[in-house]
This record gives sequence, structure tokens and C-alpha cells, in this order.
Amino acid sequence: MRPPRGRRFYLLVTLAVAALHSAIFLSIWGALMAHGDFYGSRAPRSPALEYLADVLAAPLFYIPEHWWLALRPVLDDSAILILQAILNGVVWGAAVASLLYYQRRRLDRKQRSMSRGHS
Repeated sequence: MRPPRGRRFYLLVTLAVAALHSAIFLSIWGALMAHGDFYGSRAPRSPALEYLADVLAAPLFYIPEHWWLALRPVLDDSAILILQAILNGVVWGAAVASLLYYQRRRLDRKQRSMSRGHS
């Protein structure tokens, strides 16, 4: 039987995925902006990068835009983008950590049932 993973492990997974996501998302967004490759631009586009940016930003698509606009007096646009990237990373990190947790529970239940003689 494997030793159980504690809360600290899942918190570290969440933070690691959040950091990785934020770095990847901001670098993709920077690449899109550097080449004039964003929505409404007449420059050549890269649909693959646009789709990837959309997928990575998906969790916060459902937050109304006026909530982000309410932050404008306090933060500039780049700070709001960084905040969105960090929050998206935390959401994706929590999703990965929960998948790991439930997979671990399923495997532990399977091992217990096999040790009792069930197949």
C-alpha cells in the first residue's frame, strides 16, 4: 500500500500548475500582441495560438467584463491581464490536483477490494 498523499502535495501541485500556466499563457499572449496577432487586427493571424490562448483562458471567460473594468481605476490593463492569468492558473491547478486526488482514491479503493478477494 502506498503512503497517502497529504494536503500539502495537492497544494503544491495546484501552485506548480498555476505558475506554469501563467508563464505559458502570458508568453502566448505576448507573442500574439507582438505580431499584431490579436482579435480585430489586420495583420497575419495564427489561429493555433488564438485557440490555445482561448482554451487557457477558458475558466475566466464566464466572469462578466464589467467586473474586470471595475479594477481599471486601481490597476492598469497589463496588471489586470496578469491577475487574470494567475487566477486562471489557480483554477487549472485545482482541476489537475482534484483529478490526481480522485484517481488516487479510485486506485486505493481498487487495491482494497482486490485485497479482500474481490476481482
